[in-house]
Amino acid sequence: MKPKIRKIKNIFSLFFLFGLIPFLSLAQEKQIPEIKENIPELIEELGDSDIITNYYAARKLIKIGKEAVPQLIKALDNENGRIRLSSIIILDQIKDERAIPDCIRILKDEKRKDRERSACALSLGKMKAKEASDVLIQCLSDDSNNLKIACINALGELKEEKAIPHLLKLAKDNEETIKKASIGALKSIGDNGIPYFEKTIEKGSFEEKILAIETLGEIKSEKSIELLKKVLKSENKYLSISSAYILSSIGNTEGEAVANKLKKDTDPKVRTLAQQTLENINKIKEKQEVSK
Repeated sequence: MKPKIRKIKNIFSLFFLFGLIPFLSLAQEKQIPEIKENIPELIEELGDSDIITNYYAARKLIKIGKEAVPQLIKALDNENGRIRLSSIIILDQIKDERAIPDCIRILKDEKRKDRERSACALSLGKMKAKEASDVLIQCLSDDSNNLKIACINALGELKEEKAIPHLLKLAKDNEETIKKASIGALKSIGDNGIPYFEKTIEKGSFEEKILAIETLGEIKSEKSIELLKKVLKSENKYLSISSAYILSSIGNTEGEAVANKLKKDTDPKVRTLAQQTLENINKIKEKQEVSK
């Protein structure tokens, strides 16, 4: 008897199910009969309206593995949308590089359904397909938020430095999910992106410089903190006080001298940041005293 599986509203939900929980426990695995069905029949079952039939067909194809890849790639152009999407998901699980060119092709195809393109984007990230970077970056300007988020996550998986300027802009997006995904991707790129951040702070526009400083605070690595400390010495008071404030917001007190120097600046914005920095530093010191 097949184990009970909770009802799932649509096939796209399988993508998250496949990605977040194991397909079957070891006990359940023993209940799968020896795979005798041929691959084309199993692929057809992916399009079945019965979620359990769909589920077990997918599980068996994953168990078959690389032998099923050529026909799964062919199924990416099947007339049945369920089969197309399930094939992408299964190829993602098998992680065979032969699927990369077709995933890139589908990602580029604006006529394809949003969920298929999004699934391909995520798969390309998981397969570490660096050759997909340019297409993933292009898709960041797509109208679909779901596709944007998938591409952002994939670029984070790839630790793609070329994506940093685009991710910095998206880190200020009005859509909270896009903002969070972008910050997460920048964190994933992490220290790989430090040279780019340093270059941006030196030669970028004022907005880009401030975004880079804020993102360094989000990364919170040893190298990112060292770069923030370096910015403290900048002759540009807006950059130095911004760095002091970001450092204070992540528990570092090394911007105190800069904040004290600028707390009576003629620019009210600079004064406000300096005061907030000093308030943060006082709280840090109070906590340090309590913990002694």
